[in-house]
Amino acid sequence: MDNKNVFIYSLASVKSRLLNKARILIVEDELIIAMTFAKYLNSKGYATEIAINYDKAVEQLQACNFDIVLLDIKLRGVKSGIDVAAYINEHHQLPFVFVTSHMDSETIQGAKHTRPRGYITKPINKDTLFTTLEMIDLNRLPDNEYLVHKDGKDVYRIKQDDILYIQTNHVYVLIHVADKERPYQLRNTLHNILSLLNEKQFIQVHRSYAINIDKITAYNSNELTINDVIIPISKSKKDEVLNRLSQKMNIE
Repeated sequence: MDNKNVFIYSLASVKSRLLNKARILIVEDELIIAMTFAKYLNSKGYATEIAINYDKAVEQLQACNFDIVLLDIKLRGVKSGIDVAAYINEHHQLPFVFVTSHMDSETIQGAKHTRPRGYITKPINKDTLFTTLEMIDLNRLPDNEYLVHKDGKDVYRIKQDDILYIQTNHVYVLIHVADKERPYQLRNTLHNILSLLNEKQFIQVHRSYAINIDKITAYNSNELTINDVIIPISKSKKDEVLNRLSQKMNIE
């Protein structure tokens, strides 16, 4: 636990953040699912409200102050969850998480331009839901240099500059940090972690890997190296990754 790159805080030292739970708007057209979300979240101390369509969501957002929005991508009616996200970005600047039954590339492509803080797939896993919301809640703190992570009774602030690369491992994400032998293990998704990091510094290079571009020691069109670890570049990511790396080298 004694690592110069990580500051460790007891729950008491972040009492104001953890006891003052976020107020969450649930935008979901299936009322039973929405009420299930609310039940889960209320049991953890979150305050919740429900909206079943675009108009109701806008009405709630105008009437109340929310901290986070849980947003179903496909709502009944003319306007979708993506339209709600666009409204949030234009008028409220709130973090939101998309909820979807289909985590396919077409759905992600259609939604990613709205800059969600993450994606949660149905059926909902309670641990994933709570972890995702807790990380967003903690990372609402105005400190972009750190990724905040809670583990048991401790809260860790991981300095973004010290992250080497991020790797998926089943339902977990492993965050490899400089000068730390073992990675941090978080129950979350790569998409969600990336949404909390500096997008100019971190890039996904493979479905299982994202990297800190400042830590690359060598690369070619198929793979890159960080601290003697070889990380593959997938075909679908190759053009984007090589373009980013080329731009970085030209700037330097």
